[in-house]
Amino acid sequence: MIGRFVWILLLAAIAIVTAQLQLDRQALRDPELGEMVAEPFKGNAQFTTARAALAADDPAVALEQARKLVARRPVPAEHLTLLAQANVKAGEIEPAAQAVQIAAGRGWRDPVAQEAMARLAINAGDLPEATRRFTALMVLGVQNDELLADLANTVFAEPQGPAYDTLVTMLSETERWKGTFLRRAPSVMPPAAYAQVIIASTQNAVRFDCHQLTLSRQIIERRDAAAGAAIEAVEPVHCRPS
Repeated sequence: MIGRFVWILLLAAIAIVTAQLQLDRQALRDPELGEMVAEPFKGNAQFTTARAALAADDPAVALEQARKLVARRPVPAEHLTLLAQANVKAGEIEPAAQAVQIAAGRGWRDPVAQEAMARLAINAGDLPEATRRFTALMVLGVQNDELLADLANTVFAEPQGPAYDTLVTMLSETERWKGTFLRRAPSVMPPAAYAQVIIASTQNAVRFDCHQLTLSRQIIERRDAAAGAAIEAVEPVHCRPS
């Protein structure tokens, strides 16, 4: 009799756990269901709770809920992004910068996360990280030129700043996305900044495809003749018409 009672209790417990886990999964689609999920089972539900708190007007509550989220599920980049946003909203810039750094290696294929990380890095004064995120958005094929131009104007606002060194280093260490850079960057980067990056990269022995480099220069020339001329002056000899 006791054994049967224990068995019934076990089945009931399994049913409760299963129901809670299902509610937690459904909370991503229907945030209101998150209120029905018990604290020990909150995963997805905690994400929706933290996101709602961030959208509200109480920075302290937003930070508390974001910290709970990261404590329960520290791996996803989106969770760290949300924590960093809550830090910024609460005026805690240094912890926000730390969250940005931790999340830097995660979520590279998520354009929304990339934009959030870029803006958080800018707010935290981390221009090298903002440059990496801006570049990732270009490489991912984001077609919103206004968004990319807005980020580029901020990231490359300081002449000879750390953003330039970061991008030149990235170009010198890859062959995979240099073509994408030559296609997209001339339309969204400030012409003078783009010219500076091309000049520094060429001086750093970075080799670009001649045809793509010429096309990119022509785009820049239409926007800024002086910047286009500066690029033409450093084009490798083998890229120049005989």
